[in-house]
Amino acid sequence: MPITLSQHDFWSLIKQPANVDSDNDWAGGEAGEQTWAYPQQFGQGYFREIQLRPGLHLEISDVQHHTPVVVDCGDRPHPVEIHFDIRDDSPKSASTAGQHWLYSSGLAPAKQICHDPHPRSLSLSVHLEPALIHALLGETAIATIPGLGPLLRPVDQPYASQGCRTSPAMTMVLQQILTCSFAGPMRQLFLEGKALELIALTIQAVTPPQPSASQRLKPDDIDRIHQVKDILLQDLAHPPSLIGLARQVGLNDCTLKRGFRAVFNTTVFGYLQAQRLDQARLLLLDGQLNVQQAASAVGYHSRSHFTANFRQRFGVSPRELLAQNYSLAGTSYSR
Repeated sequence: MPITLSQHDFWSLIKQPANVDSDNDWAGGEAGEQTWAYPQQFGQGYFREIQLRPGLHLEISDVQHHTPVVVDCGDRPHPVEIHFDIRDDSPKSASTAGQHWLYSSGLAPAKQICHDPHPRSLSLSVHLEPALIHALLGETAIATIPGLGPLLRPVDQPYASQGCRTSPAMTMVLQQILTCSFAGPMRQLFLEGKALELIALTIQAVTPPQPSASQRLKPDDIDRIHQVKDILLQDLAHPPSLIGLARQVGLNDCTLKRGFRAVFNTTVFGYLQAQRLDQARLLLLDGQLNVQQAASAVGYHSRSHFTANFRQRFGVSPRELLAQNYSLAGTSYSR
């Protein structure tokens, strides 16, 4: 016959002073951490609670149930929770391997939780109060994260839960928490950072991907932006102004600037400068022009400005490039 207890009695039995487990305490028992031996009438193992800051704590349990235990849970306020079954040797775990559970805040309904006898269960949970999320991020930031809003339900609404895939990045953070060797304030800082990292990874995973800027552009706008590129390449030395380019292809200058960066990952001016320098390099390697002539040919009026940009892009000055080129050809450069 299973042992049936209310949720209050179950946790009171676990957390009684006689069960404090100093042998399993991490780093000798840090402030804000408490470890209890699992009651022998249920099985063996331990339960650990780590208070990181008001509104944020970790729970870790590593237990083996010898006797079936049923916990009666009534309606109760529930924080945001991320629950990872790191190791679960029970038969039912095969269907949820590689998953974790994400719970929103809200009202958890009454239910029975059954702990069946099985070899071992190692789990870690992050508990986060909505008030802390609001304090950390602010209302404006919360509104910009699509995956976050649904997690912040008021206490008079039923909470929601969903199974989520556990990513390799999450698995790494879990192992870093379990193997943390820091002590004192550094331990507190490390564990809090890792808990927040798990929260960020989880929210990122459930946030629908947002279309990129290029995906938000109309196909016709993308075609016009490619026309701008072609216009620039036709005459690098005498390009139209930004407004002139926009007018030629039938866009406004704001759409042109935003769209060009989305399509080519650079500004119109950045693209023009890169193409000018690439063309100047080819002219210098051809050996028919000196530095000033090559600079003028691609639209530079200042030799010093041309030299500085050239060195930044290619790691050598135009004159050094010419000298290297002539050296390879067996002649000397003096222009």
